[in-house]
Amino acid sequence: MAKGYVLLISLFLLLVGCTTSEPSADSKVKTIEPAVSPVAQNTAPENLGTDKILEFAHAGKDYCDKEADSMMKYLCISLYASNKKDEGICYDKITKADFPSNYDSVLSSCIESVAIGKRDVSLCGKVTYNSEHCYSNLAYLKENIAYCQGDNCKASLAFQKSDESICSGISTDYVHDDCITAVAFKKKSPALCSGISDGLRKKICEFAAKGDVSVCRSEQNKLYKDYCFAATVKSVKNPALCGEISSGSQKETSCIKYLAGSLKDYGICESAQDANYREWCIQYAASSSGDTAKCKELSNPTRLTGCRLETWGRKIGGRSTGFSFLDEGEGVGKQS
Repeated sequence: MAKGYVLLISLFLLLVGCTTSEPSADSKVKTIEPAVSPVAQNTAPENLGTDKILEFAHAGKDYCDKEADSMMKYLCISLYASNKKDEGICYDKITKADFPSNYDSVLSSCIESVAIGKRDVSLCGKVTYNSEHCYSNLAYLKENIAYCQGDNCKASLAFQKSDESICSGISTDYVHDDCITAVAFKKKSPALCSGISDGLRKKICEFAAKGDVSVCRSEQNKLYKDYCFAATVKSVKNPALCGEISSGSQKETSCIKYLAGSLKDYGICESAQDANYREWCIQYAASSSGDTAKCKELSNPTRLTGCRLETWGRKIGGRSTGFSFLDEGEGVGKQS
């Protein structure tokens, strides 16, 4: 199988199943996350490895009918339809009898997988459930902002292309500011942060772009100091910096979780005081390293499912196409 198609399959797995639900929200700084497939919320197949993915992709027309598990049957149909670049398979094989409670969303995800396989944006018009996600994937893959139907898509492309001018077309204030921050961080350009009007988010942007620990230690405002360390650790990647953050939520989300995933070190998660944050940290680190076995330690069913699907996707080279700067391992100062 061609390398490009393996990447396509991994993108599809992430597209239909990613979930990285985080604890409490911060009203000032938010994270944008990809949608979760309703199929993926209650099932987590144990045996979906690379061999099984290839088996499904090259299955015969009726091969998927033998799968008793709804998740496995759904993935089999979608992977086969994507490989054949034929959305007709989705209509033929996905039935209301098999998916009585989520037929529309399952069918839509299958059609979207074919749209990605064919790089055909017109198929997104046939997606009835979360069509914006389909258009965003095509915009990302084809690097064409004209396909974007939402601000998150534009922000993702801005970061991908290192082009802050795209951020000016974003109307949602926190998405606009997050977009500027992402590009400023990537280009190491604090000057770009002047385009942010919100005081706290502007400071976070500047901290991220500078990546200078001495700036954090000289900061007198306690809130700013915490955000500074959380932002700077993205560049410095030193676990010791987490100990200099006084806010529990900032320490455990923006610092501990990020470093555990970035450095692929589960031991860092043990420093999280809250059990909920600790599980979230393990999920993120496992998905970043492709460690399916580690997912089994998670007690939360939703996190367990998300962890398995994310690790399988990353094992074969994929990444989420949703814009989540922090969760892609390069983000700064955001919580959801």
